Amino acid sequence: MVSQFRKNYITTLLLFTTLSLYLLLTTNEFVKSITQNHDKIAHVIVFTIEAFLLVKTLRYKYLRIEPTTRIIQQRFLAYNDLELVIKLNKYYVISIICFVVTIFSEFIQDYLTGGKRKFDTKDILANLVGSVIGISLGYFHEN
Repeated sequence: MVSQFRKNYITTLLLFTTLSLYLLLTTNEFVKSITQNHDKIAHVIVFTIEAFLLVKTLRYKYLRIEPTTRIIQQRFLAYNDLELVIKLNKYYVISIICFVVTIFSEFIQDYLTGGKRKFDTKDILANLVGSVIGISLGYFHEN
């Protein structure tokens, strides 16, 4: 079976995610001074890149989820009259992931930095804008 993932993009995505998490959770004054006047632009750029890499990491337009447990295989596939494969559009899945990460990241940064970084609804909006741009760029790059 061919992998649903592109390995070179997985590596890039993991490295960039590590950098993004550092930037999300750092209270370093130097990093703060760089992004202080351009905070929302930084959010848009980071989420654009993350969403684009996520789109490119998934090889096919539809994610195929097949049963892995014997019970499901025996119950539904016993007579080979039913193929139990769930297909999910990757752009919908990525949109949901980005939405959840956008909200979660704002809550978690307040908690993990001990209140040094605060929840900001404008950051959520910037993250969502970046996600939409990244998903759109990935979509148009593939089509």
